[in-house]
Amino acid sequence: MNNDDQKKPSLIYAFAGAGSGVLTRALCQPFDVIKIRFQLQVEPITSTSAQSKYRGTLHCLTTIVQEEGVFGLWRGHLPAQLLSAVYGFVQFQTYEVLKQELASDRNKKEHKNHVNFLCGATSGCAATLFSFPFDIIRTRLVAQGNSKAYKGMIDGFFTIYRKDGMPGYFRGSSAALMVSGPLAGCQFLFYELFKNMALSVGLFNCFKGTIEGEKVFGLFKGLSPSLLKAALTTALHFAFYEEILHKLR
Repeated sequence: MNNDDQKKPSLIYAFAGAGSGVLTRALCQPFDVIKIRFQLQVEPITSTSAQSKYRGTLHCLTTIVQEEGVFGLWRGHLPAQLLSAVYGFVQFQTYEVLKQELASDRNKKEHKNHVNFLCGATSGCAATLFSFPFDIIRTRLVAQGNSKAYKGMIDGFFTIYRKDGMPGYFRGSSAALMVSGPLAGCQFLFYELFKNMALSVGLFNCFKGTIEGEKVFGLFKGLSPSLLKAALTTALHFAFYEEILHKLR
């Protein structure tokens, strides 16, 4: 970490994280809608299942468009955007601040990977807690389809509070924390590793070599639709973060 990074106000990291979250969410929201519909469907997700409403990724996409219009793919987008903005704001600020604090450790080079993982895991847990109410609202709005249990985000907040009180906004958060901590830790660990690799050999050359050898599909070899969504979201989140951070410097 250079001196410029150490002097950079922590809010710059926060705004870069929030901006990257908003941009990534706008592009990847349809994948999230499809994922939630799949998770809530009891019937098997196969092309041979006649009783299943959604029989695959493409079938789910076309069904949503036919029944709800194109904007159905962005159902629950407002709370999802707030979720992404708050999550990115808290996550990246927490990560960078913790990393800078631990960078003064005399043994930081020996434990660099451990530090990145711990900072990432802590930032992921903090971001999950701060943004979880928006995640609850987003999920319920996406799940309701054409049946309107909630009129919108504000109505959803008030309805949940009337029925469950404050704990209703954090239902399932303990399970989410058990996932988000290790996941964010691994994301930041590999983010730092691959960022250093890209700086040493050049990110363009990495992509160029892959595309020349295996065409564009080589970039997504072996990815199922759910993994493609996860890969796109993670890649875009960090890419937008670096780009916005560069503009704010």
